[in-house]
Parts: sequence; structure tokens; C-alpha cells
Amino acid sequence: MGITLKIETDRPAMVTSYLNGILQQMKLCKHFFLNDWKIEQEFELGAKINNIVPVKNMKTAEATKLFENIYRDVNFALANEFALLCEKIGVDFIEAMEAANTQPYCHLLFPGIVGGRITKDPYLLIEEAENINVNLRMTVLARKINDGMLRHTLRLVRNALRRCGRTFRRAKVSVFGVSYRPNIKEAEGSLTKELVDMLHKRGVRVRVYDPFFTPTELKELGYPVERNLTKTVQGVDCLIIAVGHDKFKRLNLKRIKFQVRKPAAIVDMGRVITPARAEKEGFMYLGVGKGV
Repeated sequence: MGITLKIETDRPAMVTSYLNGILQQMKLCKHFFLNDWKIEQEFELGAKINNIVPVKNMKTAEATKLFENIYRDVNFALANEFALLCEKIGVDFIEAMEAANTQPYCHLLFPGIVGGRITKDPYLLIEEAENINVNLRMTVLARKINDGMLRHTLRLVRNALRRCGRTFRRAKVSVFGVSYRPNIKEAEGSLTKELVDMLHKRGVRVRVYDPFFTPTELKELGYPVERNLTKTVQGVDCLIIAVGHDKFKRLNLKRIKFQVRKPAAIVDMGRVITPARAEKEGFMYLGVGKGV
């Protein structure tokens, strides 16, 4: 029995992501096909299923996928906890991370706001464990740490504004990035909307920009937008890099500095802006894990 997929969308990146997810799940679910079905080795779209990993039953397959995502969540939490420490002790986490990762058994991740399925899967396992009187302490703690990164973003913004002689109330802020992770066009699972809502509740006027989305698409997602980047940064007090798209590394700060309200700040949760470059152009720079 063959498997044929027909996906109708104008978003090729989403198709690739969707197919990769299916392939990974099928690798873990071979048992489902063993009795009566034959797994075709090729999809109509040319994708291949390689290195299939057989497991005993569906429960094991489901546990495997949950463990994978929770493993990443715990590692994100460790990176975020180290990043918060570095901010207090005057160490740049990224520099320390890159040095530590030269060692064969160290694989520290980038810190920041964690979105996507990783934010949901831990709670599924936590609830299941609680039903059988098992306390997943590390899983719970990791979620608590990662959930707290939005509040930490607000603290960094407050500190940055204060250093520029401003307060939250009536401040103007541009938030960059609405995807749930860098370098893709997919907003489902993103925490940017929650960040924008938290800023609004504190009296901040917000504009949102993402190079992967048109202004119309952002508006349909419920974000306050302008028609282009120039309008998005015009007169703002702070730029928040919420998602570390590589495209943000090429932001023309020499030009942007003439459009913002001076002095202005950059709060970099994606660590895509070089601090020295931002400061050279007159911005107050605060980044997650950047000790000062």
C-alpha cells in the first residue's frame, strides 16, 4: 500500500516542515504498519523514508516524540538559566557557549524565547505523570524557566528604556519577528503575540515587523503593523528582536538610527545583533545572556 500526499498551499517552507514532521513520525511508528501494511519507500513528492526505527507499540512511539521535545525544552532551560546568570556576573553567554561547545560532550543551545510544540508537549507528559502519581520535577522546572523568558524580556525592555530616560508608559516599541523559530514563515506556536499583549497592558505602543510576512498577513494575524520597515521604526524608543532571523543580522542600523527617537535601545532576544555594532551606531544594547 502506497502513501500519497497532496498539500495545497502557497507556502513551500511550510510544506517542507510538514513533510519532515511526517517522516520523523513514520520513522517512529513502523510497528503500526508491520502486520498488514507495506511502507512505500518513496512519496509522490520525492521524499524518502530512511533509517526507520522500529518500536514496540504506539505508546512507545508517542513517548519517544514527547521525550525528544522535552529533552530540547530542558536544554533550552539550561541555556536560559546560564544566560540569566551571565547577565548578572558580566559574562557573555554566547562567547562562553561557543567555547564550551568545542568540547565533544557539550551541546549548549542558544538562549531566548522558546516557542512551537516544545511549549506544549511537556504539559501533556506532566499531566499523564501526575495521573499515576509521578512528579516530573525537571520537566516542570524547565517549563517554568522557559515560560519566564517573556517576563525577562519585559525586564530587559524596562531597563533599556530606563537607561534612555524613558518609562513603559507611552513608550513606542518595534517588535521584530513573529515566527515560532528563526528563519521560517510559520506563526503557529509563536509567543510574540503574548509578548505584544504584555507590552500593551503596560501602556506601550507597539508595531510589529517580520520580513517573512507581508503587512497584510501580519494584520490578519492580529498584529499592529506599518506598511514598511521605515515606518515600523520611525520614532520608536526601543527595538525588540523577539525571533533571531538571520535577516535581522543585516539590519541597516546606520539608517535606522536616524529614524528612531534618540537615544534608542535594542533588546536582542535572538542575539543576532553584534553589541559593538549597535553601540557604535548610538543604540543602548541589551541582549539575553549579555553581561554588562
